[in-house]
Amino acid sequence: MNTADRSLAIVDYALRRRFAFFPLHPDYGETFKVFLADKGVSDSLVTHICSSVTKVNGKIIDDNNLGHGFQIGHSYFCLFNTGDDESAWWNDILRFELTPLLDEIWFDDLEKAKEMVQILSR
Repeated sequence: MNTADRSLAIVDYALRRRFAFFPLHPDYGETFKVFLADKGVSDSLVTHICSSVTKVNGKIIDDNNLGHGFQIGHSYFCLFNTGDDESAWWNDILRFELTPLLDEIWFDDLEKAKEMVQILSR
């Protein structure tokens, strides 16, 4: 379960009492870079994704109201198909997935959310 989903907090606590948890944190290192490159994403976009998302995740971790459970994971970036327009693909992810996510994460500080979108923008 994702600790970032506030609507499931009661269920999440019930599961945490009954099961062991092993944390899995996003890693935008070499393995993920190779994965994106193998899918046909350009080196410049691979570098941008990995560096900007890592920077935003660092801000999320450092926020006392958030933490590791709110980080941006890999799944947003796994559906690129070779031959797709990568600029359109990235802009769609940013506009329709990451911006709403960041607006929800920082619902009480939309300026912070906008700052994070700027970091992610190309």
